[in-house]
Amino acid sequence: MKKWLWLVLMATMTSAGFSSEKNPKNPIVEDAPDGSGRQLLLPSDVKEALAAEFPTYRIPKDADYNPEMLSYYNYRLVGVHPAVAWGDFNGDKKRDYAFIVITGDSHWGPLCELVVLNGKGHNYEVFRLGEIYNFKEEYVSFVDGKLTKGRFKKGAWYINWDKKNNTYQVLKS
Repeated sequence: MKKWLWLVLMATMTSAGFSSEKNPKNPIVEDAPDGSGRQLLLPSDVKEALAAEFPTYRIPKDADYNPEMLSYYNYRLVGVHPAVAWGDFNGDKKRDYAFIVITGDSHWGPLCELVVLNGKGHNYEVFRLGEIYNFKEEYVSFVDGKLTKGRFKKGAWYINWDKKNNTYQVLKS
């Protein structure tokens, strides 16, 4: 009986440790401490790669998005958060990430970019695929092997790995 109780106690403590983990293996979403909705938590190596390229970057929070688009996104279960998608985008069997990141501010609003990080072990090669204007209705997704940047109630951009040139092509639908 004592062994069983000990195992239950250890399992409970272990699962509690994982739920409060601040360096997740996959991006996870949690409530923002300032009450502005959900925010994305990234693995430390991903945060470091983004910070090296964009020292003042931030990932958009729910409060930054159009509520109608968020409702659509969450209803369709496109991903965990509209600003991130991950998978093997270029077929090298390493984890890659696509992001919408806020890189600064202007008097017109946030400066945003579409960014892909190609995995290379615990390092990443950064691909800056272009600025995004009025990002409040934008999201990235990786479904059925297709990486896209979607726009609420509009078309999508298809993002394809060009093996010949070792870069990404962005094609409007």
